[in-house]
Amino acid sequence: MNLLITLTLLSTVAMSGFRRLKLMTGTFMIQSLSIAFICFFLGYETNEAHYYALGMLTILIKAIVIPIIMNKSINKLKTAREMNMIINGYWSYIFSSIFVVIALMLLKNFRQDLIKTGLVLILFGTFILITRKKAINQMIGFLTVENGIVLIELSTVQMNLAIEFGIF
Repeated sequence: MNLLITLTLLSTVAMSGFRRLKLMTGTFMIQSLSIAFICFFLGYETNEAHYYALGMLTILIKAIVIPIIMNKSINKLKTAREMNMIINGYWSYIFSSIFVVIALMLLKNFRQDLIKTGLVLILFGTFILITRKKAINQMIGFLTVENGIVLIELSTVQMNLAIEFGIF
């Protein structure tokens, strides 16, 4: 599970400095796949079916349907990259490092790595929402925030499937 959490964090940090829209979409897909595999791992550990259902929905919607829709939208655009970012890639990586440190300092007493990772994803998603001008990048930021909420939900309470559909 630590490998999946690391993959989620690395894809999120990489996403914060990317300028190419398709590269950001692909990285979001990797992030969503790693969260789906975290759901499968938790389902295997706890032997509860709702983790499997959430993992399958994550693969279907976030790793297949949403990237296909975003790639079709990107193909219709005239530019394939974010030209006028509010904060460039170099500073984005510096702020990303600061966000990781802040999240780990705030939650140093928590043993749940999913809570820490979820908070990092929420901070990164908000950062992408604020610093990007293209709507597709802002949508990826919003979906990253949502992935962080899913990770926090997975680690804190066991919700029934109807509530997970509402968060999804």
